Amino acid sequence: MKIIILAIVFLNVAFSLETCSLKKSEPRMGKITLANNNELQVSVVVGENRSRFNLTLGLHTLKLINSHIATFIGLKSHPKLIVVSRMGDGSAKYDFLAVVHVEVNGIGSSLVMKVAPNQPNLLGLDAIFRFGMVIDPVQRVFSQSTAPLKDNEHLFDFFDLKRYMSKLGITQEDLIPVEDLPDPNVAYIDLLKAGSAHAVINLGPSFTIGLGIRSPVLNLGVGN
Repeated sequence: MKIIILAIVFLNVAFSLETCSLKKSEPRMGKITLANNNELQVSVVVGENRSRFNLTLGLHTLKLINSHIATFIGLKSHPKLIVVSRMGDGSAKYDFLAVVHVEVNGIGSSLVMKVAPNQPNLLGLDAIFRFGMVIDPVQRVFSQSTAPLKDNEHLFDFFDLKRYMSKLGITQEDLIPVEDLPDPNVAYIDLLKAGSAHAVINLGPSFTIGLGIRSPVLNLGVGN
């Protein structure tokens, strides 16, 4: 009888632990808004001053943010922290890189963003994977993992900003506010004149496409 009682207690405890574990791993749900141009947007909190913005969900590897908002939230970068992307028409686009803390639906992670004037504010594929988001553009909802992926687990871990800064001899103390940086095109020309243009990382072909209401249901979640 004692053995049966102990077995029942053990099973109850195991079931309770399993239930708790499932509850902890249950994804969070969030809402998606529809912009005037029919692009899907999600509300995020960014920067140390915890400003809230709507960022467009987009088919782009890295995240984009324009210089105006980057200045408002206090982002910092360096004239040498430049990457180049090739646009569809063959032209080159230069962007500064900056790290910003982003919270989606209460879950936060530090992300690398491309900063340049006159560009859309876009949450790209790397952020979507990082947060384990499963997007349903038809119902305008998304589910999200409660534990963001770490850098070494990331599907887009091809770029290590800390390592890149170390290679260029740049420390955190060397970073300056975005508003004090020159135009990225001017900064690239300065690097070219100084014979340092080879240090600029070429990200290859780039495209900026926002997810619209006509997009198919995307299942980009990881482990949820």
